[in-house]
Amino acid sequence: MADRPMFSVVIPFYNCERYIEAAVCSVTGQTFSDIEVILVDDASEDGSHGIAARLAADDRRVSLITLASNSGAAAARNEGIAHARGRYLMFLDADDVYEPGLMEYLGRVLDRRAPEVMVWGVVQEDYLPGEKVNVRRVVPVAKFCASEEELRKEILELERRELYGYLWNKAYLTDAFRGRGVTIPDQSFNEDEMANIMFFEHAGSALFIPKAFTRYRRKREGSLTHRYLGDYYEVAMKRVEGLLRQQARWKLYDEECRKVLAAMLLRYDLSALMRIADRRCSLSHYEKRKMVRHMRSGALGRELLPGASPDSRVLRLLAAWLQKGRIESCLLLGQAVWFVRTRMPGIYGRVAGV
Repeated sequence: MADRPMFSVVIPFYNCERYIEAAVCSVTGQTFSDIEVILVDDASEDGSHGIAARLAADDRRVSLITLASNSGAAAARNEGIAHARGRYLMFLDADDVYEPGLMEYLGRVLDRRAPEVMVWGVVQEDYLPGEKVNVRRVVPVAKFCASEEELRKEILELERRELYGYLWNKAYLTDAFRGRGVTIPDQSFNEDEMANIMFFEHAGSALFIPKAFTRYRRKREGSLTHRYLGDYYEVAMKRVEGLLRQQARWKLYDEECRKVLAAMLLRYDLSALMRIADRRCSLSHYEKRKMVRHMRSGALGRELLPGASPDSRVLRLLAAWLQKGRIESCLLLGQAVWFVRTRMPGIYGRVAGV
């Protein structure tokens, strides 16, 4: 297409009137102007739609799509993908922002090479009680991968740095994204990770940029730890299994990979134990015990738990108790961490890495 912009940025939103304008302006205010912004209103009930409509009317690069009913973030993103015209496809959540200079930097890169995907770092802001904010900057190691084999060897390090799963720290070659049939799956969380597992399965080139260009605002009241998700454990296991299978298909599943995945599995196990301590959980004590037994004897537990030695003392304790079959101790550990999380969030915020 002759009028094809360089970048399409998809921003889905639902009831984000406090944040949507800052997100959009962080894109339209970039010094590189060859862009389009696709706003997808997932049937908002607050003033978000009016703000988005005004932004679209004021800037011809901004378009607004309105879904007839609230369908979830995955459906909204997929709708935006279907309308994207840009050479590269990007994503941004409505309560996050891009840092200045991102588009110009990417544009300069594309003057020299055209990787299938570009990956950059994030500035993570954790909002704690008392208006305190913990800021953590995470970036990938600078590297250009020119082949599938070279790129696949870097994925585990991306995962270790918590940069693999996000959609909003990457620019994907749109034709490659669509050509592989990548869609955002409809699930309660981790949909970004599953989409990336699909995209990177056959990705042939990538550029890792050692700069933090996405500001990720993780608000405690909206975090996964605060939300009650009845299918949390099942969805979390899909992520670990997807990564394990991908590494195995690539013939890269070794002891180091096993260590990384074991630590991830234990973090999810502990998080699941916290959630079943929530009074909103409808599981009986028998069902909770059954879940803990599965953590130990399920396929992932049998594969990853033996010899697991995560850096965290809490996770090492959990690993030992799971392997010894101390089910009640595991349940009590989940209750204790949940108590700290809900009653002493300031303390939890300082040790959230458990």
